[in-house]
Amino acid sequence: MGRAIITGKSMTEFLNYVTSSDISKLNPFQGQYSTICNANGGIVDDLTVYNIKDYNLIVYNSVNIRKDYQWLISHAKAFDVKVRNISDETVMFALQRPKASFTLQKLVKNDLTGIKEFHVKWMEVFGEKVLIMKGGYTGEKGFELILFKGNDSNSDNILKVWNNLLERGKESKIKPCGLGARDSLRLEAGFCLYGNDLTEKITPYEAKLDFAVNIDKGDFIVKRALVTQKEIGVSKLRTGFKMVNRGIPRHGFKIFRDRREVGYVTSGGFLSLLRSGIGMGYCTAQFRYRRNNVIY
Repeated sequence: MGRAIITGKSMTEFLNYVTSSDISKLNPFQGQYSTICNANGGIVDDLTVYNIKDYNLIVYNSVNIRKDYQWLISHAKAFDVKVRNISDETVMFALQRPKASFTLQKLVKNDLTGIKEFHVKWMEVFGEKVLIMKGGYTGEKGFELILFKGNDSNSDNILKVWNNLLERGKESKIKPCGLGARDSLRLEAGFCLYGNDLTEKITPYEAKLDFAVNIDKGDFIVKRALVTQKEIGVSKLRTGFKMVNRGIPRHGFKIFRDRREVGYVTSGGFLSLLRSGIGMGYCTAQFRYRRNNVIY
């Protein structure tokens, strides 16, 4: 994931202008899922914003690090803020699944139950100061950890936390997992993946991310486009589906109803729990709410 820090007197006003949600409502050490959009309504990226009291931390998709940073810099000129990309200065772990709390508690002295959902807290892990966030983008219960690299080029402090996490987690059968595992979990939970389910040609309303939009706050980049779309309605909507027959839906495949093309697949995979292919995509809005008649 990419990470950046926003500082300055106008940091709240700035983030309220570039994001779709109301950042001013965040309490200290609280986070919020949001989007940054262009003036036409298209989603530039989805991200999480954290209020770390003296500054704001934003976490966005690694594939968009350069694009997002340049986007923020281009709009920061009108505000008393500084944008600092800390992606290369930090490392981020995601500890997920039901035994995440049990495993992480072995590494910290503080009581993890004191961290509320979507909140963050500084804690010490084997002598290292770590920013621990409760949550994650997998649909599972868990935590995300951000560590700042040490002065040494080998980043021994990072390896120390990583190795101890694996060692203390043996009882819970902890395993390092890559993006493939994260992708399957987020799909099961109905979470969007940027570049697949979210693009600059898709708006938050079309993606059914209405909860990440506060249209009543002050002026912001995408306000006019979203107000217009809310008034006239959307032409397509994101929908999830389960395969009727054997097969795995893939990105770009077409969705049909009664042999008529009504949409396209953006994400797909195999759900072992149901022994079935599942996916999500965009369908013509008039078919979105009908059940048992959108077939692949």
